[in-house]
Formats: sequence, structure tokens, C-alpha cells
Amino acid sequence: LIASEDDVSNYDCLNIDEAYGVSTAISHLIRLGHTRIAYIGDKLTEGRLAAYRDSLRKNKLDVDSALIVTAEQRFEKGGHLGMQALLKNRQRPSAVFAAYDDMAIGAMRAISEAGLTIPDDISLIGMDDVFVSPYLCKALTTVSNPIREMAMVSLSILFRKIEDSSFTVVQNVVLKPS
Repeated sequence: LIASEDDVSNYDCLNIDEAYGVSTAISHLIRLGHTRIAYIGDKLTEGRLAAYRDSLRKNKLDVDSALIVTAEQRFEKGGHLGMQALLKNRQRPSAVFAAYDDMAIGAMRAISEAGLTIPDDISLIGMDDVFVSPYLCKALTTVSNPIREMAMVSLSILFRKIEDSSFTVVQNVVLKPS
């Protein structure tokens, strides 16, 4: 059998435990006292949306569809438009989880344009810890991927296969963000 190019089961994979990362973000917001936690994502972040819903349920919070925005646009534009939509709610959220940092950056702008401040008026957290996050006017709180560990594991797998061509074990490694 020849494997399809789309069949990743024949390749080594390194993944981030997204559910754990989302749960970590939601737990952080809950520890800060938030109960109306919104979500901004896009069509490609369905796994993170599912984890958001699960995290709210596990913490005995309602999953309010008025607090969930799946933007048509991606990246900063999607976050900006998504946050604008959330701010139109009669009862705005006290906190927002953005599916990834680029979305959070767009949300930051919409919050500022509305005359609100982070974290005084609304808290915001992203995911992936993009390089620009600490350089924003207001540093972005974010869930960080273990980049160093990802590099070390990737190199370890690669070197093992280079050194021993008979080593054909396919490895699927999942790392936890923080």
C-alpha cells in the first residue's frame, strides 16, 4: 500500500495539547473572578472552541452562545471584528479567550477603540505566545507553547532516524503548553 500524502499516520508528529492549553487559560480567568468568558475564533479553531466549551462546563459555567464568535475573517482582522461584535452585547463579557494571539491582537484594538482598557474593563488572553506579544503597548497574556522542548524533541527524533536507518518507529509526541 502506498500512503496518501495527506495520511500523517506514517510520519512523526509533534503536537501541542490544545485542550490543556485552553483549559489553562480558562482556569486562569476563573481564578481572577471571571464568569462571563467569551470566545473569539475562526473556522479553523474548532478544536479550541470545543475545549473552551468543555472547560466552561467543567467549571460549572454556562456556555452562552451570545459570547461565542466564530469570525469569517482570520488573524487580527477576525479578532477585531469578533471583539466589536461581542462589545455590542447588552451584557458584555468580563473576559475573552482568543483562539490564538493574532486574534487577541485584533481584539485588543477593538477594546481600545471602544474606550475600554485591559484588564480594568475587560480581560483578554490568547494562545500560542507569538513573538510580538511582549512588544505590544499592553503586553498580551497568552498560553505559551514549549518551543525549546519542541525543538529538542524534533531534533532527537531526526538524529535517531539519521543515525539508525533501521529505526522506523513512527512517533506522535504531544507537549503541554503553559
